[in-house]
Amino acid sequence: MNNKFKIWIKDEHRFVKNECRIKYKDNSITGIIEYIDAPEDLEYSINEIDIIHSINLYDMNNKEIYEGDILKIDNDFIIVNWNNRSLSFCLNKTGWMYSHWFYESVNPEDCEIIDNKYENPELFNKV
Repeated sequence: MNNKFKIWIKDEHRFVKNECRIKYKDNSITGIIEYIDAPEDLEYSINEIDIIHSINLYDMNNKEIYEGDILKIDNDFIIVNWNNRSLSFCLNKTGWMYSHWFYESVNPEDCEIIDNKYENPELFNKV
């Protein structure tokens, strides 16, 4: 299983876009941005960042789907969330009584990533 993720820096309202990995140091997580020629270390406490996991599936445009992505399916908008009860990534939408797994309700290749709840919280509140 692929353990890809990206880091959302809360105060800066941005993702660490480059490949990164996590290492633990005392009570903080250090996100390391890896560049080919010049590595740059960024240190943040666990309270300053959100770790956004890939769900290891791709949308119709072959874009990797991450937790918090807002997907368009036909004329519907659905969000990808982690579900602690089922210990899996699920789809959620206002008005649904339960979370749904991808293949239970939709094929990922029928989805299109249009945004995410981090960069566009206004859209997230409408889902």
